[in-house]
Amino acid sequence: MEVDVSDHKGVGKFDSDHGTGTGRVSTNTSLAIRLVILNDLVSQGDIKPSSLIKMDVEGDEVQALPGARKILETHKPVIMLSTRGDDVHSECKAFLSEVGYEIVDEQARSFIAR
Repeated sequence: MEVDVSDHKGVGKFDSDHGTGTGRVSTNTSLAIRLVILNDLVSQGDIKPSSLIKMDVEGDEVQALPGARKILETHKPVIMLSTRGDDVHSECKAFLSEVGYEIVDEQARSFIAR
């Protein structure tokens, strides 16, 4: 499934010129990609809820996590999150705390939450 997880549906632009592990959403590219909401994928039966979510979305974590709010609150998967930038890191920690998560391991710009 070639999609970008977000807090809204639509079409985004994806820049893959930085290598396979560092592609990112960008307005400076012509590659269009479908934006999806994780909650919708689960509620529509496209994917099953998981006990673990590993997320490394090159700076879009602040948009991706709210799109999974219902999954996080209902199924409580373990979160392994890699963030890009101090502000994004702090915002993600605050959001996860808001939905009942605790940071159990943290290093530089990544953490595990339960």
